[in-house]
Amino acid sequence: MKKAMEPRVCPSCQPINSPVTNYCGTCGHELSEQAVRDLESALRRIQQNPDFRFIREMADKGRNLA
Repeated sequence: MKKAMEPRVCPSCQPINSPVTNYCGTCGHELSEQAVRDLESALRRIQQNPDFRFIREMADKGRNLA
């Protein structure tokens, strides 16, 4: 288990981040389990939004025309 005040190294781009940072300051990758849960929750809310479905359908139709 990590110590609470241990610096967080980004698994994606490798810089050292503050121990209290939830996202990498360089690439934005999640650095904590809470950040992962927050991101997954936000993505679910976006995908359930009717406006998002409409935009995705329009983008799919555009791809099919190309």
